[in-house]
Amino acid sequence: KESSTMHLLNAGTSGCEEKIIAFLLLGRRGMELNSNWPLNDYCARFLCDYFAILGEPDPAYPIEGIPATCKRIELPWKVYNCVALASRHPYNPKPWADPVPIDNMLECTDGTQHLVDIQHVDTWGACDPHNGRFRCPQNYPIMCKDARGCSGDYCCKQTAEECEGGERVPSVMLDLELSEWLGRPTPSMIAKYATTTTLDRFEAFEAFARLATTTYVPSAALAIADEMNFVVMMVGVGGAVLVCFSCYGMGFINVKIVRKVLMGPARVLSIYHSDPVSVFVPTGNLPRDKNREAPLPPMKTKAELEEERRDTEACASLQDAWTAAAFRGFRHLVRFAGQPEPPEAGRLRSAVATVKSRGLQDRNNNAGIVESAEKWLGILQAEMLLLNVTEEARPDLRWTAQTRNTQAPLTDAPWHATTMGRVAEGEVRKEGWRHIEELKSAIQEAGQHEISEVILYQARQLLTELIARTPELPADRCVLDPEGEGIKLLPKGQNRAVWQLSGDAYTYDSTAYTAGNIGEDSPPREMLGDVNTDESRPVCAEWARSARCKAGRNCPWRHVRPKAGDTIRECIIFDDD
Repeated sequence: KESSTMHLLNAGTSGCEEKIIAFLLLGRRGMELNSNWPLNDYCARFLCDYFAILGEPDPAYPIEGIPATCKRIELPWKVYNCVALASRHPYNPKPWADPVPIDNMLECTDGTQHLVDIQHVDTWGACDPHNGRFRCPQNYPIMCKDARGCSGDYCCKQTAEECEGGERVPSVMLDLELSEWLGRPTPSMIAKYATTTTLDRFEAFEAFARLATTTYVPSAALAIADEMNFVVMMVGVGGAVLVCFSCYGMGFINVKIVRKVLMGPARVLSIYHSDPVSVFVPTGNLPRDKNREAPLPPMKTKAELEEERRDTEACASLQDAWTAAAFRGFRHLVRFAGQPEPPEAGRLRSAVATVKSRGLQDRNNNAGIVESAEKWLGILQAEMLLLNVTEEARPDLRWTAQTRNTQAPLTDAPWHATTMGRVAEGEVRKEGWRHIEELKSAIQEAGQHEISEVILYQARQLLTELIARTPELPADRCVLDPEGEGIKLLPKGQNRAVWQLSGDAYTYDSTAYTAGNIGEDSPPREMLGDVNTDESRPVCAEWARSARCKAGRNCPWRHVRPKAGDTIRECIIFDDD
């Protein structure tokens, strides 16, 4: 059955096909085998894409020719969940069997944990932006089999009886053990070799009692079994005595000869005649070899030998550090915000610095390794910065759309219309806009590196939502699009101002304290940020309840799952009559 679907494993040009096959045959069979044939998350992505094609129960674009068995072996067809199962170390094909040891605490696929408020159903979707649920809380320890059972994700229940399709089990494609290894017959074997009878127990006993018995004639081996032990012992003793007498006779006869050859004058003469000087004397005219007659190169000093040893160690350390870093993968090097830097990064950074300090970057293939290592370190730093900035800015979604974010220090006292109240509101807005600026700068920096597309997409989506939900954009940060497509945002550090005498606009750099000329064009269009207002529209209440809307495309509101900070409105359509 696999031969008819192996063409769907699109990993031929990535160098991962051999690693995937080695992992499926050997690496997943145990902890020791997994340490020798592991699977990194880069190659696991190709395997999981293959599982998604075969195992998704209701795909949007079905592929003909996939056997029905592939739908029944519980393949992990959710790509990110599958990548985490196959590439995490130590290898564990069923991590959901060990729930999070904290009540109401969900663990997501990217490693983050989020507290769930069981009084509010929408908090169970905390893992949606983190690639789905990975482990359930200890007070809801059972993860159900249906991957779409609870709002498009696995359900967490208190007992297995509450799961409609049953409890989630590991797929035979990723499980550590097979049933036949433990002596348990597979379901197909049970169906093939099962026996049936219409007799009750008493009738079966009477039928077996009437069967005739068989008597066998004892064999000759059984007849002489008692005497064989004595015969073998006597033969062994006789053989040992014969060997002892033979060794004694041969040694007594030849002892004198041995003494003369090894210890007497004969041994001294033999050594004398076999001396290389007297035996291997060259004869005739030997051909001359100028290389042999050339003087030997000067002997290196101890300091030079020590420098050569250090150079060799530096090159070897660079090669080992790069091999370890490449084995970790080239994208998605960071799983969650706040994750410490992997040990491979420090080792690789130190090896590159050592090679450069000793001037070895042009030796052998060090130039290519150094270039690849710096690119790898750049991707790592860009992903870490982007994830940290994204996680810092994400809570702003809850209050960005609000018009009032501060409270009066005294009850029933005017506040928002006062100067102090406006200053306080401005400071809150300024802090939120600082997060937007840092996120936009981090996205631009990450765009220069080949980082994970998933991380970059999530960051851009968050930036779009934050800008769309901001009720009033800062006037000194906005300019008109040079191509006439609305408003654009200036790059970080650049502001717009108006000359009071003439009313002309100009830009200035708030970090370098320098200003441009009046009437100059705005920065290039590729440096300007977009302003998308679609994310600020309310969410359709009917869609939020049932994932359906009777108005369809005529509904003015968004048909998405509501998030924290979203406004929900009912869809009202008036008839033309």
